[in-house]
This record gives sequence, C-alpha cells and structure tokens, in this order.
Amino acid sequence: FIQQHPFYYHDKTKKFLVYYIPEDESPEEIIAPAQLAADLEGYTLRYVTELPDFVETVHVFEDGLNDIVIQLLKGYICLHEMQFGSAPPTLICYNPMYKDYPGGDGWTLSFEKVYDIDDIRMETLSQYQYMLIYNRCKELNILCPDKNTYIRVDDEYVLSILNN
Repeated sequence: FIQQHPFYYHDKTKKFLVYYIPEDESPEEIIAPAQLAADLEGYTLRYVTELPDFVETVHVFEDGLNDIVIQLLKGYICLHEMQFGSAPPTLICYNPMYKDYPGGDGWTLSFEKVYDIDDIRMETLSQYQYMLIYNRCKELNILCPDKNTYIRVDDEYVLSILNN
C-alpha cells in the first residue's frame, strides 16, 4: 500500500496549475491556502483525483490544448463507437501530441481506447477536428469557465456545462 498525498504541477510559462488530490481528501482544504499565497491571475486551474488523470491533464496543457475540448473529444469517440453498434471503450486516454512531418496537414491527436487488458486500440483525430470543437466551445463561451477557481474537468463536468 502506497500512501498518496496531494501534490501539484505548476507551469509558470504556460500559466497553469494542476493539483492531484486523492478522493479521500477535501479539495477546499488542500487548495485554499495555496490559492491565497499565489498570484494566479490568468492561470488555468485544475484538480484531479486519479494519478492517470493528473498525468493526462499536464500533457494536455503542455501540448497547448484545452482540457474541456479533449474531454468532449473523448465523448465523441465513445458515441462514434456506439453509433456503429460497438461497445464503447471502458477507458479513453489522451496521448501526448504527435506532430506530423513537414508537408502534412497539421498535427494529430492520439487517444488510447481500452476495451480490456488485452484489447487497446489507437484512435487519431486531426487538427481540423480539434479546432472544430474548440471553435464551437469558444462560441458557447465554455472554454475558460474557472474564473480563478479550481475545477475538475471530467464527464460529469462537461455534461453540466453543456446543459447550462
């Protein structure tokens, strides 16, 4: 058994801060003191409760992407699978960005679709697909809703902002 403690990743250049807070800890108790101690104006602030989500969120921001758009794309991948009568994956993970070689049509996003331990498939989406969702989210004003507070971007969160 490994004791897990809260920790964070802070990128001052790209202006984001991601906290890992285990499920049994209170985000309000962990984050509040740090928020008061730092000038975080203009930062993207997130917290996660699972270590794989922490790694993924850091990669998303390091790649210059929006985590809300990535979460929507994961939902799109699930719906696309179900549309063709397939069972959706049990887990979808964003992989760090792959850049195409010069002369290509831009960058490509890569996702791992996990169906079971022996069945992991790759899905790629184009820069065009990402930008299509990004621009639609921008029109709906749902890209940066945090307003200097920490939010947890997951399926539940995305559904809540889409239903507003």
